[in-house]
Amino acid sequence: MVNASNRRDFLKTSAALVGGFVLARAVHAATKAAPASARFRDAIIIDGNLVPPFDDAGALDRATALAVKSSGLTALKATLGGSSGDFAQTTAAIDGFDEGIRLNPDVYIKIEQVADIQRAKRTGKVGIIYSFEGADM
Repeated sequence: MVNASNRRDFLKTSAALVGGFVLARAVHAATKAAPASARFRDAIIIDGNLVPPFDDAGALDRATALAVKSSGLTALKATLGGSSGDFAQTTAAIDGFDEGIRLNPDVYIKIEQVADIQRAKRTGKVGIIYSFEGADM
């Protein structure tokens, strides 16, 4: 969970989360002159509306895990619990995502603070940012 003291840093680091658009930010000025592939490799890429492929029953198969890791994403934002604001539904979704991440530690990392986005990039894992539509959450 991103607390209030990290909100500004989080927004700066992730640029902005906008719908389903994939956003990229160059990590340092030297990549501006580099070919597109180098800029992409060095950029933090966040998809603002995606459901990761996993369930809480088991680890990903090898082909799916490889596809996720080679996607180029640094992180994704996943909406949990729907728009109804149902607390039980939302906590069950959180538990399921936590378990899916636990079962795939070489593929996913839970994003709770800005440093986790940077750690996802550095380790080649895909970070998952939990998001909620219902204001009750």
